[in-house]
Amino acid sequence: MHEDERRNVALSNYERLAATLEQTTDPAQVIVLESCLDELRTEIGEAAEVTGTF
Repeated sequence: MHEDERRNVALSNYERLAATLEQTTDPAQVIVLESCLDELRTEIGEAAEVTGTF
């Protein structure tokens, strides 16, 4: 997968998880979602460094 595609997929996943997090009241689920969002932030940043975007 090209870095631009990788970043776009990660951004899309990030947006979906962020929307889910806004609706979540279960503390355990909040912890898992926040962890996933952190991982996606890292992935988005790495892809941006490679492509020179952001």
